[in-house]
Amino acid sequence: MRETKFIQDNKDKWQEYEKVLKKEHQNPDKLSEIFIKVTDDLSYARTFYKNRSVRVYLNSLAQVIFTHIYKNKQSPAERFINFWKEELPQLVYEARPAFLLSFLVFMGAFLIGVLSTAMDVDFPRIILGDSYVDMTIENIKKGDPMAVYKEQGQFGMSVGITFNNIFVALLTFVMGAFAAIGSIGILIRNGIMVGAFQYFFYTQGVFLESFLTIWMHGTLEISAIIIAGAAGITMGKGWVFPGTLSRLKAFQISARRGLKIMMGLIPIFITAGFIEGYITRHTELPDLLRATFILGCLVFIIWYFVWYPYQKSKMGFTITTSKYQLQPDKLQQINFGAIKKTGALFGDTFIMYRNHFWKIAGAAILASLFFSITILLTHEADNFADLFLFNNIFGNIGQFFSHEQIFLLPFLIILIFTGLSVFCNDLLLKESTDTYIYRRRIDNLLLLLKVLIPITLMYCLIRIGDNYTVFFIGLLFPVILLWLFTMQRENIWYIKGLVQAFHLLGAAYFKLISLTFIIFLICGLFYSLLDTSLTWFFIDIVSWNLPFKGMAARNVLSGMLLYTSLLTLFLLYPILLFSVALYAYSQIEVKDARHLKSSIQQIGKQKEIRGMAVE
Repeated sequence: MRETKFIQDNKDKWQEYEKVLKKEHQNPDKLSEIFIKVTDDLSYARTFYKNRSVRVYLNSLAQVIFTHIYKNKQSPAERFINFWKEELPQLVYEARPAFLLSFLVFMGAFLIGVLSTAMDVDFPRIILGDSYVDMTIENIKKGDPMAVYKEQGQFGMSVGITFNNIFVALLTFVMGAFAAIGSIGILIRNGIMVGAFQYFFYTQGVFLESFLTIWMHGTLEISAIIIAGAAGITMGKGWVFPGTLSRLKAFQISARRGLKIMMGLIPIFITAGFIEGYITRHTELPDLLRATFILGCLVFIIWYFVWYPYQKSKMGFTITTSKYQLQPDKLQQINFGAIKKTGALFGDTFIMYRNHFWKIAGAAILASLFFSITILLTHEADNFADLFLFNNIFGNIGQFFSHEQIFLLPFLIILIFTGLSVFCNDLLLKESTDTYIYRRRIDNLLLLLKVLIPITLMYCLIRIGDNYTVFFIGLLFPVILLWLFTMQRENIWYIKGLVQAFHLLGAAYFKLISLTFIIFLICGLFYSLLDTSLTWFFIDIVSWNLPFKGMAARNVLSGMLLYTSLLTLFLLYPILLFSVALYAYSQIEVKDARHLKSSIQQIGKQKEIRGMAVE
């Protein structure tokens, strides 16, 4: 192509780029896109017009764009401020129909709770439980109706309430994956509970005192639940109304938007927990002061989540959140030779899990069947339904690790988790081909023996665990998994593996703990879905259609619950394994720089001519 023809074909495009550079506010993503296109043109010009002015022009334009990109590159502090100042308000504004629906659903349920209590004085006992109602009535008789907020220590109560609020909000959000119906269901449940709770105090003649006490923390707490419901509805909307995208792609976009809204709730939960733990208990404060505090919290919620997004929309948002870059449908590749932060390791963990989900699911199904059938064959059918309790699935998880009537339980659990650990770590080692070596059968048996000791140690920690040692166990678990993976990857035994594990930890122990804590929280959240009304609804459907009744029906339902609980547990365990293994790869690069050294050795083995690599 002649130079004049090349210039004529691209002149308008380059002039448009120059106009973009003159704008006061520039989108970094747009600049990056322009930079790539200009460097493509520059590579072409260097190849065919290396002594011409067009090459000089394009080189100058590329330098200007490069300067603008790094000039506009945000520091971590700037990105943090930009999230609260620009991105979150825009997400809230764009999701305003979901926010309105969430608010209306909650208020409708609140009125149902109020009217139900007005029509039936015993309705609060159904919602809140007899013990809580009786305790509250007793406190009212003693002249201190809000004594429940003074029973625990300030710090312990504050931390416990914060984690409980986060858990409830996360559950509300995650349930939005069920076509938003789950989030709406939890909003209805909480709305009825709050309405019945508040009207109950009205019937007892202490409405003002209860209102001024409860809503000091409740204004932020309840607002956060409504916002979490809106985030869940936002996520479910992509699944139900995908538009022109596939449902999976639409769901990916809506889930990301909903998750970012949830991130905006973290300070609110912490503040609400602090208020409930430290301030709510001071019922002796003047009524005017408490009322002003409640009004201040309400004004803040309305200002930041209603007025401010509306005002930003009128002025014009400076960033684009509607169009997210979609990941390709093909399996995403993980870079095992890069040093990564906690967020990147978290993302890679779920990429790895998605890439191998069906293999993991097959292993989990087989493990659950093996456990359930073994228990069934080694115990009498008449008492099988009484072996395990399922009145609180999340609370009764410990029975799968320690059970007085099942002497085989320790062997089953250790064997299954040993097999799952070897299998899942092998999947990751095969993907990172630089470390995986085909093993003979005898090597596989030796590997099982290596992994058996760390798994047994973890099991013993769980067995001795109580409320006082759970924190200590949480600090040790990730280290044991790192030890396990190091032995499997390096093909070394216990002492060398432990030394290597501590070598990788170095000063990055907190990084491992923070990563595994987030994974634990998410796994616990998903496991708790077993104890939702949706699960029990399906169980009821099955029980209604069983061809037999009595003890036989109880045994079948108990077997179903056992199998489902174990399957969920075995499906979640690999997520924790992958997170620790990927952390190990990042630390290997930090400590030994293996991939960097390998890349340096490759310099000179490949020739590059005019920007094009050739062998």
